[in-house]
Amino acid sequence: MILGGMLGILLLPVGIFASCLDECPTGSKMIAKYEWEDNIGWVCEIGCGFSCSAITLTGDADSGTWSSSIPVTTMVMKGGTCPIEYIDTQGDTSGSYTKEDFSCTAGGSGEKPQVSYISFCTEQFYIPEFPSIAVPVGLALIAGLFFFRRH
Repeated sequence: MILGGMLGILLLPVGIFASCLDECPTGSKMIAKYEWEDNIGWVCEIGCGFSCSAITLTGDADSGTWSSSIPVTTMVMKGGTCPIEYIDTQGDTSGSYTKEDFSCTAGGSGEKPQVSYISFCTEQFYIPEFPSIAVPVGLALIAGLFFFRRH
């Protein structure tokens, strides 16, 4: 029972960090991910160790502006059936987005799809990846288990 609980605690970082590390280019980490919700607007989905307040996003699913307290090196956009679009922002702390940034059109209609989500990536800060967290935590838990069994 204790081992099962420890395993759950040990695997918790997988869920937190796995979703953060998928879309950003190699060598960068996600600051935040915003999804467009009809009748609500932009909703921050992932903070990834940063506060969602690091990014201010205004506009709609067609176009808008953003600003950040952290230099953004890549903006990742997705819309419709188009593949993920990587936009080099060169470490800017503000910028704009538009559905015209997509290189494809939606379903052969000739029109660009609306933006469904935007992720912001940075190379400035290091967010530990799963193995760098799991190994020390796992060793500490195993050592603790042996210590408590002996006493």
